[in-house]
Amino acid sequence: MNDVIEKIEVYLKELEKIGLEVERKEGDLKVAMESIISIEKAVETDMEMNEIKREIVEHFKDNKEKWEITIDIMMIIGKYFEENEDYVKVMKVAKRYQQLTQMYHFNPIDDTSLFENIETQYLYSPDDKKICKEGLNRYVYLHEVDYEMFKNKQENEIFKTVVLKRGQLDIEI
Repeated sequence: MNDVIEKIEVYLKELEKIGLEVERKEGDLKVAMESIISIEKAVETDMEMNEIKREIVEHFKDNKEKWEITIDIMMIIGKYFEENEDYVKVMKVAKRYQQLTQMYHFNPIDDTSLFENIETQYLYSPDDKKICKEGLNRYVYLHEVDYEMFKNKQENEIFKTVVLKRGQLDIEI
């Protein structure tokens, strides 16, 4: 836990170097520590972690506000959570985070139950089921799909990885 606190302190000093006023609040520090622990478990490479840090620093540069973990920053951090309980814990920490899952317009994890306002459903594995509800107008398949499924796709479906097997195309050479 001490190494996490040290990382946060180093990061806060980096923010101060670029001219941002840093206001340390005990609740924010606790959320930051829990968030960084969750992110470090989920993030596979230093490059991904640097991308998260870059997004956060860009937010502060653009807004020129006091340093605190706003709901917008928590949404960036939340994209890297892996389970519902991570979101539930964060929403209990501070009043400003109570609406966190309602602000997402997509499901950042495979379970959609916490995300009431999604407009795009991400399907992470073949076991994920498409949900049909008002306002949901797009489906993004992040797992591999075969060419047959791709051929029969609906207008509101996006496939990120299509696997083509030998003999599936009728092409004369």
